[in-house]
Formats: sequence, C-alpha cells, structure tokens
Amino acid sequence: MSDWYHNRLFVIGKPDEVTAIKHKAAGRAPFQEPSPLSFHNFVPLPEDIIFLEECNSERHECEYEYWGCKWGACYAELGAEYPGLLIYHFSTPWGPPVAFFKQLARLYPNLSFHLETYSEEPTKESAFIFIGGLFHATDTSWIIRAQRRCTCAARSR
Repeated sequence: MSDWYHNRLFVIGKPDEVTAIKHKAAGRAPFQEPSPLSFHNFVPLPEDIIFLEECNSERHECEYEYWGCKWGACYAELGAEYPGLLIYHFSTPWGPPVAFFKQLARLYPNLSFHLETYSEEPTKESAFIFIGGLFHATDTSWIIRAQRRCTCAARSR
C-alpha cells in the first residue's frame, strides 16, 4: 500500500504568467483523466513509458524519477485563484513531488512555487520553496510530534 502525501501548492507570480500555468496544467494528458493539475503537461514521461499499464513497475520507477511520486497529482483541485496566485490541493503516493517542482521551477524561473505536504503514515510534514534553480526544504514534522506528546491541561479537556 502506498503512503499518501496530501499537498497544498501556491503558485505566485505575475498574473499573466500564473494564468498561463493554470491553462497548461489543465491540458489533457494522453493517459490521464482530465485534471486541473497534470504533471505530464510540464514534465512528460517518455513515449515508450506512457502507455504501459498503470500497475507496471517500470512506469512507476519512471514516474518516481521524473516527478518524485507515482501517478502524478491525484484528486487535484484548484482551491483558489487570485491575480498572481493559484492554490492547488492534491495527493501523491510514495512522497512529495519534489523532483517535479525542481524541474517546473527551472521552466518558469519568474514564478515561485510553495509546496506544503503532509503524510500520516509515516507522520511527516514538510514545506518546500522552488524558485528558478533554487530549492529550500523545511521539515515541520517536529510540530506534529510535539502536539501529540503535549500533556498540558488544554489537551485533556
């Protein structure tokens, strides 16, 4: 069984560039159902991999190499849209899509991509920032662990 990571993505930049990302992200990928956020539209899998069965281990390995997760953005939705800002919610199996966003940020160096990700098993919470070739990660799991160990009076109510 896959470990699911629940993600919230903020795309920030000039309104026309952010709108262009939104339209490209929602384009139809050859092997996927329509989605507001298709990784394949930005970082496509090789042609010989695209049409392998979904449960094929070679396809999963390629997806993990290209995107950092298998299957791309699952259950994706565009949660909010403002001039210069998009907020997406989606889930990914096996891990957060760090490899995908490193590549995407290089393709769109004028945009900022902020990714917050959470997994219950194993308990893991992280925040990532991707801008051009720059990448920063922060492990915020300690907050969850501290909250679970809290023995204060407020917790016992």
